[in-house]
Amino acid sequence: MGLNSWYLLTGGPSSGKTTLIGELAKLGYCIIPEASKALIDEGKAAGKTPEDVRQDEVYFTKIVLARRLEDITSAPRDQIVFFDRGLVDSVAYDYFYGAEPSPEIVQMARSLYRRVFFLEQVKYDIKEFRVENEDTAISLGACLRDTSQQLGYALVILPKISVEERLKLVLRNL
Repeated sequence: MGLNSWYLLTGGPSSGKTTLIGELAKLGYCIIPEASKALIDEGKAAGKTPEDVRQDEVYFTKIVLARRLEDITSAPRDQIVFFDRGLVDSVAYDYFYGAEPSPEIVQMARSLYRRVFFLEQVKYDIKEFRVENEDTAISLGACLRDTSQQLGYALVILPKISVEERLKLVLRNL
């Protein structure tokens, strides 16, 4: 299958990516969890707040990118894999926070995924790992959508429908 069996779930904060990827995992699909949440969880285990971990957003995006590159290296190439955020997100977050993404990462992001699923934001939900407010979440969502399209992906839009309906839409578009 190779890299053509890799799928990306993206969208702004509170769009239901983690919930949807959890449902895909229940069906037996290989999933790669969101790197930024894992880094925040590790920081919390070391006694830091999410705000401490993300104090410098540009620096944080570099750490997240390094983790995503590790995830890509270790992800299976012989089966379908769903990524909860990925290199497309790294490029978008760089743009959002005023950093210039590396040309190599932009090039990798253009061809890494077979398809990108864009989840529209559902009701904004404050979680302990989330530092964005609702307005920032909406702006990030728009940046992620625009960046995905600029990188050449024809997005499969997952509207504000039930998790079950979103799951059916994903499975129909594999």
